[in-house]
Amino acid sequence: MFFRDVVGQEKAKALLRKYAAKQQIPHALLFTGNDGSGTLPLAVAFAQYINCETPTADGDSCGKCRSCLLFQEMQHPDFIPFYPTLTAASGTDLRAKEAFETQLLCSLLKSKHYLTEQDWNKALESQSSKQLLVSVDNVMRLLEKLSYKKVGNGYRIVVFWCPEKLNDDAANRMLKIIEEPPDQTLFIFVSSQPDLLLSTILSR
Repeated sequence: MFFRDVVGQEKAKALLRKYAAKQQIPHALLFTGNDGSGTLPLAVAFAQYINCETPTADGDSCGKCRSCLLFQEMQHPDFIPFYPTLTAASGTDLRAKEAFETQLLCSLLKSKHYLTEQDWNKALESQSSKQLLVSVDNVMRLLEKLSYKKVGNGYRIVVFWCPEKLNDDAANRMLKIIEEPPDQTLFIFVSSQPDLLLSTILSR
């Protein structure tokens, strides 16, 4: 995904380019905006841009290097989408469920770019009695992924969509890794309701 795929938000793009040019990218960033407003594709575009091997003169990723090609297929090994999901039924293979949902989310982002919580609910065939959330189990699997060495020479990026869906226990499990992430690991939080985020998360 490219910066040019994201309509508007020129001030945000300029600031992100400035961070990259000065090699002063904060280890955690918070993108806020209305649900479906473009903050999620902007986060993915920035992830692609800072891992691009030959950025263009006008400040976008090249789309031709190996890293860009992997990002465009949503298959970059150092790109970790993290998102709310539905509570699994007893006996569910959680790793298989996560692999399926990650593939589904990446497919939706490739085809739509702009994605809302309603789109995600519908894709998961959610029932009205179920709510999207990020559980302790979700966080523990993320921490496991971050315990491995990254694959490429660039950044490993966690794009965390809807962090306001964290329950208190899950949020507490994340505090240390946000405050002291592994080398060249970046968290991008994408929220439409930042007022619901725990203050301990915001302070990081």
